[in-house]
Amino acid sequence: EAVVQQYEWQMSTVSSNSFGVAYIGATGTTTTLWTEAYLPYTIRAEVKTEYAETYKFKKWLLNGYDFANNTSPTLQLTSIEANAVYQAVFIPINYTLNVSSSNADHGSVDVTIRGVKQVTTTGLTVAGLSDVVLSATPVFGYALTGWYSGYSLLSSANPLSLTMPEEDTTIQGVFVELEKASLSVTKTNFSMGIVKLFHLSNVMD
Repeated sequence: EAVVQQYEWQMSTVSSNSFGVAYIGATGTTTTLWTEAYLPYTIRAEVKTEYAETYKFKKWLLNGYDFANNTSPTLQLTSIEANAVYQAVFIPINYTLNVSSSNADHGSVDVTIRGVKQVTTTGLTVAGLSDVVLSATPVFGYALTGWYSGYSLLSSANPLSLTMPEEDTTIQGVFVELEKASLSVTKTNFSMGIVKLFHLSNVMD
């Protein structure tokens, strides 16, 4: 007579936070002994009511690792192959974004979030995966060399469109001084006319 192999499967919230809870079916339990005789099983994850405005479900982990199609808060498990722990991962909805200039005397930076230009560029509360645009305005004689996160160059584009990471983020616009060039203008016949040198809005005889 064939014997149905039994495995002990456990499911729980991620140990590093307590912002949500995981359930097996509608029983409200987070730990059970499963056998193939009672498949399929439905598992679901919910954010706790008190954190509904600040946290969201991100994904499931199986024995601490990602797996295919793991981003739905409700999963139906149709097979058992080994002992396993399912964990529901909950992450913040909003994160802090800080954007600054490497030197305010060399240039300024601006931040636009979801089409709205912000009045400040630091301490911004931004929902993860939001559309963000960074723009830089160098002063005369300087240029933006790139946007940096720590020592890592993100991009040299200006403006720069990006998706807000699901983590607190600090970005700096780095400005460098342009090389100076000299220009000599002479006139060889003073009786024939004058030479004017145009520099931006100034005219020098």
